[in-house]
Amino acid sequence: MQPYHILLQMEIDNDENNQLLERAAESDVKTMMNLAPSTTLSNKMLSYLDYLVINSLEAGKIAKKLNVKTNDKGQSLAAALAKAGDLICIVTSGKDGSVAIHPDGR
Repeated sequence: MQPYHILLQMEIDNDENNQLLERAAESDVKTMMNLAPSTTLSNKMLSYLDYLVINSLEAGKIAKKLNVKTNDKGQSLAAALAKAGDLICIVTSGKDGSVAIHPDGR
């Protein structure tokens, strides 16, 4: 049987997203969050995600808030978020492509 996936974004209320993530976790559904528009995720929400997608401009803003040094188009932040959330973090950079980092740093 094919696994189910759900894609969320931040124009939906955080409480609604959180409830949906909880239900997805109970049903073994793979979850992906596009962090746009950029906002702060709770650790609880982060723990439910399998994939986190963020663009490099928003990644830079979050890096500044988290005191993560990044001048590498978001790779440092992607690695930190991947490890913290035990997820795959994808940072998009428009015409420059994207980078995906696994929790183990690959």
